[in-house]
Amino acid sequence: MVGIPGKSKGCHTCRRRKIKCDLQQPSCKRCLQSGRVCEGYKRGPVFLNRTAQGWEKRSRLEEALPRRDEPDIAAVQADSPRSSSSSSSSSSSSSSSSSSKSPSPSLQFHSLFLESYLPSDPKLGPGLTQTWLAEAVRFNNPGKALEYSLHALCMTRIGRIAGDEALVVKGGMAYGHSLRELQLALSSPKLAGTDDTLATCLVLSIYELFESTTNSTEGHEKHITGIERLVAWRGPGKHESALAKALLKNVVYTSMVKSIQYRKTSLLKALVDKVEWWDLQGELFAKGHTLGSLLEDLDHLKNSGQANLGGAAQCLQRCCKLDTDFEDLHRRLAMESVSPMYWKTELPGTEVVVTFATLYHAHLMLDFWALQLAVSTTIDIICSQVPAEVPATMRNFIDRLKLLHGGRRQVELATTIMQSLSFCMRDEYGLASSQKCLFAGRVALFSLRRNTIENLSFYEEKFLELTLKKGLRYAQDISKDMRSAWTENLSEQGQGLRQNGNSD
Repeated sequence: MVGIPGKSKGCHTCRRRKIKCDLQQPSCKRCLQSGRVCEGYKRGPVFLNRTAQGWEKRSRLEEALPRRDEPDIAAVQADSPRSSSSSSSSSSSSSSSSSSKSPSPSLQFHSLFLESYLPSDPKLGPGLTQTWLAEAVRFNNPGKALEYSLHALCMTRIGRIAGDEALVVKGGMAYGHSLRELQLALSSPKLAGTDDTLATCLVLSIYELFESTTNSTEGHEKHITGIERLVAWRGPGKHESALAKALLKNVVYTSMVKSIQYRKTSLLKALVDKVEWWDLQGELFAKGHTLGSLLEDLDHLKNSGQANLGGAAQCLQRCCKLDTDFEDLHRRLAMESVSPMYWKTELPGTEVVVTFATLYHAHLMLDFWALQLAVSTTIDIICSQVPAEVPATMRNFIDRLKLLHGGRRQVELATTIMQSLSFCMRDEYGLASSQKCLFAGRVALFSLRRNTIENLSFYEEKFLELTLKKGLRYAQDISKDMRSAWTENLSEQGQGLRQNGNSD
């Protein structure tokens, strides 16, 4: 039986967001002002099934998705996304006039994907590094590679959400086309350094992260290494536009996480040091790159067989300098932000949650706490391995550092991070917000495991529940890598200091 749509005359986008539409033709101004694609006003028949329990509820995406009898998206019809223009020119003027009033299927897919991936309120976006994706969708005259990659990502993800395997297959076809076009772009001196080529690489990295056939992130990490090399080749002076700045910040953040996780100086460290950052978030990420470089130097000291007190003292000084820099960033953030930036609330039972004034403050503080926690953990481990037979002045210095950065501080930071995750993983903040929490969450879990707190299992289950609920299967693989890499490297480093403690 044919169901009749509701009385609302708003566009599809506003109706799905449950906000008032201004009914402007051919596109709603509310959508355009928020950076969304208006999906138009055209209503199609909606078929409702009668069951023994009554009328079956309509799927949320049913009206927004293209009908089976609509033409396939250009990206999977031919080699070029623009090839449909030749066939469309032969259609009648009346059909072209009507089609101009409703968006193309590709724009509908892009809009639907952004609705699920980025925050529903555009004012919430600045806290995320993934806002470059919205800029990429609005990019004027994108190259073939970027068009194909966006089609691949959006069609595949919407296909997964709607349970449409045919759409997933078409997304896979677009992915193959995008790889071919990207290879051509990277081999071209004219195209290799453009913003849309870099954007293509990032879009495909998201596709590969979601579409991996296993929980492993190995393929995604190799892709990130290639992106790092491309950004380093572009240099610090190629990031002036809004899209370029958004792309750079996302790559720098991802590279920072990778650098800390594997305790290696990132390929972008030299570039990061040259960039004049335009906000505190970028400055914080730059400090994270410094931490990754410090961790590599610690490992070199351990592996050299010369892990003496002199070398340990130098590393401690660098750690303390980083901790001071983090505190300075926090003071500057507090001066320019609303007050309070966050507060704790005790829920019925024993659970405590942290609520933030904005999503921007939430993610900035999560990264800040995670980096502080990593520095404190490193300081504590080094101090714990210093022999007792040291000069009194040094012993007093070591004891003071252990008091400031010991287990109590680490558990406090880690617990605060875990209590903040439910806020950042709200549905209205999109999947990108949940992804952004993974780094802080796994640093916190490592610390809680190391300090063996009583309610460790509660936080482990909470983290697993939140990530699996969002479909982030790869979080399990990331957490495993973080746990093994940190545990093995830091324990070996401590043994080396203890064995060579009397040699200076």
